[in-house]
Amino acid sequence: MFAMQNLSSGSRNEVYRDPGATAQPKVVRDPDLQTLLDALADRGMFARATPQAPAEARAVIAVETPDRSWFWARPAVDPLRAADQQPGLREFDEARGYILAVYNSEMSFHAGTIDSFAPEVRKQIDDARKAPGAPATRTDK
Repeated sequence: MFAMQNLSSGSRNEVYRDPGATAQPKVVRDPDLQTLLDALADRGMFARATPQAPAEARAVIAVETPDRSWFWARPAVDPLRAADQQPGLREFDEARGYILAVYNSEMSFHAGTIDSFAPEVRKQIDDARKAPGAPATRTDK
């Protein structure tokens, strides 16, 4: 899961320094987020959305505001029918692609140290640092 929020709802500094953040949120300029919301509306998200994410959903796009939440679940795929014959499937996939493009275009620098990683990931990092030919790393914190 990942999240985006508009710049006017909180500074990048506050968001990126929050050690308790469960998702890796990115702060997006308000006009960019509005363009994203318009693209979701154009693809029918708000017309197809439900007030809760369906339990059986495998992919969900969520938009949450302080007053309301919308959840758009990807339609189940019928392997015997072409994608263009499955209502909402193409629109959902286009919307998801647009979301990923906006998310990936925004740079973020979250606070943390190697101790923030799960133990198995820390071990992989430590092993990679000790491997022959590994680049020198800083040992100070």
